[in-house]
Amino acid sequence: MKHINNDNERRLGFVLKHYRHGALDTRRAMKTVMQRAGIAPRRIPLWRFAAAAAVILLLAGAAAVWYDRAFGTVELTARAATETFRLPDGTSVVMRRGTTLTYKRNAPRTLCLSGTAYFSVRHDEGHPFTVSNTISTVRVLGTRFTVNSPQAAATDVYVSSGRVLFAAVGNTRGVVLTKGMKARLDNGDSMPRLVPSGSVNQVAWATCVFHFDNTPMPQVLSDLSACYGVRLMCTDSTKRLTGDIRADSLDSVIRLIEQTLGVEIHVFNE
Repeated sequence: MKHINNDNERRLGFVLKHYRHGALDTRRAMKTVMQRAGIAPRRIPLWRFAAAAAVILLLAGAAAVWYDRAFGTVELTARAATETFRLPDGTSVVMRRGTTLTYKRNAPRTLCLSGTAYFSVRHDEGHPFTVSNTISTVRVLGTRFTVNSPQAAATDVYVSSGRVLFAAVGNTRGVVLTKGMKARLDNGDSMPRLVPSGSVNQVAWATCVFHFDNTPMPQVLSDLSACYGVRLMCTDSTKRLTGDIRADSLDSVIRLIEQTLGVEIHVFNE
């Protein structure tokens, strides 16, 4: 055994003495050794590398699709004057033109709003419903309300039914609003403030229902003007109107009022 070790040491010394950097072709030497040992070199076809790469790319693509379906962002934008959308939890949202609503697929009751929208929220005590913009947050459990923030300088919230908590972003304290109440938060303020609730018809643009109870014609025309963005004048402003009007267009509302009260209403585009 000692003789073998001495022999190995002599061979190693010979190699070290005559070694020159770059003079030894390790790949050729390995090939020679394998040939002497009777081991055939194994070649891996190039197509196998291509197939493996394709599988990796396929798996990466499937993962991306799965992630988007599970955790991606959904964006809804109103292109028409008003558009109605149904959220995954059953909540109905009516948005005015140019309004955008976004949410994560795995959190459809936590939304970000830019513009004006009317929400009819499906009741779910275990999953609070939250609508936020750049300056405010509205949290509800089940209600109907409007959020109006077209320029982000201020946000108005009007509650048609139910109960909401209206607060500034990052503030846990806010104003609790119930049916018929309205509040405004100006950019930079820490708390919303209550404001006059205004007409019950301020949500008619979303519900297509106008409610009048012995309402003077000037107020009737004001409500219609605010809803449709026009200026209206009537031949007899002393008349009063009572009743609920359901209509999808200004023309149909005007025709009904004219026939009911025997007046003429003129439309002027703003």
